[in-house]
This record gives sequence, structure tokens and C-alpha cells, in this order.
Amino acid sequence: MKQTQIDATERYLMLRDSHGVEIIYYSDILFVTYDNPYTVITTIFSHRFLALVSLSKMKSYLPDVFIQCNKASVINLLQTISIKKKGNSAIVLTEKDGCFSISRNRIKAVVEKMIYLRKLPHACDKCLFCLNRTKCPNSLSPI
Repeated sequence: MKQTQIDATERYLMLRDSHGVEIIYYSDILFVTYDNPYTVITTIFSHRFLALVSLSKMKSYLPDVFIQCNKASVINLLQTISIKKKGNSAIVLTEKDGCFSISRNRIKAVVEKMIYLRKLPHACDKCLFCLNRTKCPNSLSPI
């Protein structure tokens, strides 16, 4: 099996492998999960894309609106509906019925980042997904 080549632009990921090229906009990604040896990207359109890379490598290509909630899942906080506490743990619900447990040591970081992103002034949702938004004339918030 050959590694998937990933190119990250301001607005999308380009995945290249022996099957062809896929372009996935950051704003369309619901969540990313790891299913050894593949990383699975699930979109708001219920499409699933497989990439032969580690989850940590895939996470390095994603903008700040994505956060790892457990060892096998990275979620898009702008597609998150709610975070519910369940005993000593918590679960996060995303659009399209995605449900993920949050590791105990990550609950605080996930909640704080979700609150922070919701309070950010921004020109449009696309600015939040842009990797170069600090240079973007449409962005009102430097990160």
C-alpha cells in the first residue's frame, strides 16, 4: 500500500493516491477518524474518504476549527451541536448524528475551544476554515 499524498491549501485538502485525486473543502468535513491503517474523512454530504496516513499527520493539515477529542477522532467544532457531560466523561454530538466520546484529559480543551470559536467575530464561516486567515482582508479576528 502506498501512502496518500496530501496537499493543503487555504480552503481545501487535496488527497492523491493510486485511485486518483480528491478535493475536500475544510468547511465540508464533519469529522476525521482513524481506522488502522486508514484515516477516514467524513463530510456533511455523508461521503467518506480514505487516506493511508496517520491521524496525527492528517490533523497537522487541518485548520484550528478541528480538535482531537480522543485518540481516534478529530472533530470539526463548527459542525458540533452540543457537548453533554456523562458522569466523569463527556460526549460531543455533531451534525448528521456523529457522536464521539471525549477523553477525560481533553474535555476542558474541547469545551474551551468550542466556546472560543463561537465568540469569535468573523466575516464568514469560510474565514474560520482558512489556513491563512491572519492575512485575509475578510477576517476580523487574528489567530
